[in-house]
Amino acid sequence: MFNFTSKKDAFEERSTADITLEMTGEPDTGKTAPTGKSNGRKSLGGGMNVISAGFNEVRSSVSSATKTLVHLGQNEAGSDFMDNIDFESRFESRVSINQVEELTEMSEEEMVAHLKAGDFSTTALPTAHAVIASCMIAPQDGNVDFVEGMWVERLGPDMTWHLDRVTTVHKIMEDNVDWSELKEGEDAPWTAFYDFHSQKMLNKAKLRHPEEGLKRVFGCNPWIWQQYAVLKVEEQIRFQQNHFKDFDKIDIDMLAKSEWDVFVNHEGNEDLKARIEDPRFHNAQKALLHHILSPFRVMEGLRNAGTEKENPGFATDWDMSDERLSAYTYLGVLGSGWLVPLLCVFIQFSAPLLLGSYALDNSSRKDSGWCDDSETWSDDKIKGKFMIFTVVILYLSKIVPDAVFNFLRSVGEGTDAHSKVMALRKLIWDRGEDFNLGQMVGYKLDLYMNTSYVCLLYTLNLFILFTTVDVIEMMLNAMAVEFVLKMDEEFAATDWWDPDRRWIRAGALELTIGSTLRKSHLSSAVKFEKHYHVSLGALTKALGEDAVVNGFLLQDKELAEKDSVNSLYLSPEDAVNLRLAKIAKKNNLDDQQFVKPVVSFGILSKIIHYIAPEQAPNTLFNRYSDLYCWSRWHKIMYSGLASIPSVESIYASEDNKKISPNDHLLTQEKRDTVSFANYSRNVERKAVKYILSILTGVEILRGPALFMKRGEFFKVLYRTADGVVMWFNVVVQVAFPLFILLSAVAVPSCY
Repeated sequence: MFNFTSKKDAFEERSTADITLEMTGEPDTGKTAPTGKSNGRKSLGGGMNVISAGFNEVRSSVSSATKTLVHLGQNEAGSDFMDNIDFESRFESRVSINQVEELTEMSEEEMVAHLKAGDFSTTALPTAHAVIASCMIAPQDGNVDFVEGMWVERLGPDMTWHLDRVTTVHKIMEDNVDWSELKEGEDAPWTAFYDFHSQKMLNKAKLRHPEEGLKRVFGCNPWIWQQYAVLKVEEQIRFQQNHFKDFDKIDIDMLAKSEWDVFVNHEGNEDLKARIEDPRFHNAQKALLHHILSPFRVMEGLRNAGTEKENPGFATDWDMSDERLSAYTYLGVLGSGWLVPLLCVFIQFSAPLLLGSYALDNSSRKDSGWCDDSETWSDDKIKGKFMIFTVVILYLSKIVPDAVFNFLRSVGEGTDAHSKVMALRKLIWDRGEDFNLGQMVGYKLDLYMNTSYVCLLYTLNLFILFTTVDVIEMMLNAMAVEFVLKMDEEFAATDWWDPDRRWIRAGALELTIGSTLRKSHLSSAVKFEKHYHVSLGALTKALGEDAVVNGFLLQDKELAEKDSVNSLYLSPEDAVNLRLAKIAKKNNLDDQQFVKPVVSFGILSKIIHYIAPEQAPNTLFNRYSDLYCWSRWHKIMYSGLASIPSVESIYASEDNKKISPNDHLLTQEKRDTVSFANYSRNVERKAVKYILSILTGVEILRGPALFMKRGEFFKVLYRTADGVVMWFNVVVQVAFPLFILLSAVAVPSCY
């Protein structure tokens, strides 16, 4: 159902006139509000309030909104294509509410029926009918992009897109509406937010039309282009402050759109252009553009991290002032900067062990029995007992929930910047596409030091308190533990570490590039065929046997180096810059404005790259340079290798009346009963499923098996060792709350 609500109004901070205007539609001056500019609130049973658009046509606008009418694009003759959609197979029926007053007149049974009709079941599976229809329709209400029951993809906290159904649409009036500027009969500006079973109040920026539906209309070539465009973005951007191509200055969204225009208008893409310009697919064309550019909107949000500039849908999600970003996070993201993380590991393990050893050596309990009421403890017994009981209660009320929440955030279930960075890291880790040892070690240190290490450290602190008599000494020991715990984060918070958080923002941008790229698909002809539906025969004919059968398809370092300086694949601006760079180098002039600099984080990495320049591909914004085989990309994109579905495959009947249930063009193997890309049932239980997969050994064996197939035996050993640590990590976190509960009784009793 549509909800008409205002944005988190703080009534205590607003004037009486403002509140009167909002509640009645009339200012308290006694003057009548202008016609068409009132804003009424109707009180319903149970204390539910609904704010409707208080204009003279409010009833008709509410009616049209709640009916969620949709329309299709029109053909050249202007006839409506509404009948082309089989609505019965697309959405469940709903109880239409034409007027708000009808709710108050409903019986309890009628209200239950209405709620059930609007509760789109989580057990409903997507169908070819539904995903295509969701791309072909457009809401009649111009302020709403999606309607209830539509299948769309939403960006989850784990930074992956999930195919899901819209359950509720909220239209919220924007703040600071200037009523005097509105014309007669003009509606006030609204913003639409969308609810799903797992997430609520998402804006358009975090939604897109389903990949499966769009591929059934346009084929897979746009998704091949998306991979190409992501590489083009990495090639263009730099980490070079005050340069116009610095990642903080270049407009990534505009760069991607310009590449899209070149792609669509290329002479080798006439069939795709014809489909895009076909008036029958007008709405699908808009949906395709919004979908295919979604990764670049995420990147643009990172570029404007902490602001609302140009991209309010994503900017505030990336507030890099997050205190949980630590020295380990930097190592895990950038893959360099080893010195401080190693220092932190040494201190964070040695200091608690020394403190615990000292407490044990100076404790009288080891001789008299750990739970013995020794006379030597009688003087401060009551004070000490009360202090340690207070600490245990603190652990129960704060530390245990923090430990659980930290684990959820570490696996990508949080909403802060650190959680999103960890979610991106997990995506790359799960694919086995970490580019160096530093990134692998840093990611796992960041994960374990924020989860099981915290539990072990507080357990050790309880032991130290248990062996301590003096209350002041108890407090000092507890403070020392807190200092050690936060050391890695304190380093990252210093002014000299990363001013303006440029390094971590750039690293997160590179992670977004890496998570969008499917490197394993681009370097394997078999996987490329399976994912993009381009036959091996067609690939071999276009690229040659060496690339398809004997090589790594689009991953060829030698060819990439040649294509990167080939004028056929350079823009006029890049061709000029390349020539200027050659002239500057020849005449011993400064060429920094024309050549992307090799940059790396940390002193050790800078020394390594100075001694061994061949390591440059591992540096920031150069990590996927071995995929810059533009000649091969062009042959794939502009040779018609990825076919476009016929109209007959979209519409079943000759008169184009119903969408076909044809289930071809699936993008992944069937699992259970669903084979749609980005769809997984019970996604809200992801963290629980992840824990169970670790405890049962499934997740532990998956990593070594992946690298065994690739023949990377060092990573097999690393993943095996990490699997053991990962299992121990989960066991510690499961046992920690139980240990604290036991301590709440045992420790004060034995003290």
